[in-house]
Amino acid sequence: MRNYSSILTPLLWVLFISPSIATPLDDLKACQLIKNKNSRTGCYDNKVESAIRYIEFIQDEKNERAQKSKNTEEARAIIMAFKKIGARVSTGVSYKEYPSLVGDLKYAVSIFIDTDYAKDNPQFRKIISDAMNDHENALMIWKWKFVGREVDDYLSCAMDGYKEICSHVINSYPNVPLKHYLENTRYAIPIDGAISHIWVIASRRITDADGQK
Repeated sequence: MRNYSSILTPLLWVLFISPSIATPLDDLKACQLIKNKNSRTGCYDNKVESAIRYIEFIQDEKNERAQKSKNTEEARAIIMAFKKIGARVSTGVSYKEYPSLVGDLKYAVSIFIDTDYAKDNPQFRKIISDAMNDHENALMIWKWKFVGREVDDYLSCAMDGYKEICSHVINSYPNVPLKHYLENTRYAIPIDGAISHIWVIASRRITDADGQK
């Protein structure tokens, strides 16, 4: 007869701390009533193996729940990172502060993109990436305010040095505010207005993402 002590001891310990999984072993003692030694051994084998499979099933479910909880926490953490920077820009943030905030957010996003949740939820991942791009674009536009000797309030899209960034902003944000002049033959992008517009879009994206997690 096989030695079941090495098998039954951990099983009984598991059953002691988790009595709800005792079902597969409930009729183990029925095997003791079998007179034929080989049949009795086969009965023990079947009952113990059934109990092991059941315990493994319970453990797999537990691990799956733990993984889902971890994934949910990762999604919640990145949403909170965006909400934090959203709260800062909505209450007032300086140009000196904003690059650091964007840098911290970009680091958090780079970590999140490699998580299982991000890989398993491509739509959520895209929204997060797009919202990150929004803040990077807002920072890029803000920097243009200080490229010249004087502070510029507008990106003059007719000027050679501004054409590329104007094209990028308008293509990325078709509803960005514009200022038309010279009888509507020329236009410029108000820098402050564009930044605020992009921040609103980033906030809406995060609201959408928050509803998906």
